[in-house]
Amino acid sequence: MRYSKVLITRMVKGVDGEERLYKAYKLPTLELAKEGYEILLSILPSIGTGLDDIKNEESLISSNTTWTAAFQLLRNNLTPEHFETLQYKLLGSLLFVDTPITADHFDKYPGDYFEVITWLFKENFTAFFTESGMLRSKIQNVKRMAQESPMMNDLIENVWKEVEPDTKK
Repeated sequence: MRYSKVLITRMVKGVDGEERLYKAYKLPTLELAKEGYEILLSILPSIGTGLDDIKNEESLISSNTTWTAAFQLLRNNLTPEHFETLQYKLLGSLLFVDTPITADHFDKYPGDYFEVITWLFKENFTAFFTESGMLRSKIQNVKRMAQESPMMNDLIENVWKEVEPDTKK
């Protein structure tokens, strides 16, 4: 797999107090487009189902079927095979200090895995999704709809802060 020339770094502090330096090259844009498309195909039906009741706050809070359907769609659309493929792509250029990681690296540092995979996902996909004018306008439309529902507005604002922690809304 070909990676971009953009090198990113992350210091991870383990529960043992030891700091470990990870480096990786970002995925190239065409690979991000393919993976981003698959992710969107997986999550959009769930988002749509969840938004069906957005105008009715009382129904939104109490509707077991809406949330059950949304999470069921998400579960059905996010396949283990896609996760495995994406995981290997994200970890494919990972270096521990300056050495490529071995298959058993996270066996030695199991606590680092989730932090590293989350970091790689955010570093690769945040700009891809948030810097697209078209996707950004769709996100803004959902945010406008959510403002009609204080509960949904709070939920979306909190998610947005996670996605873009340094950007003012």
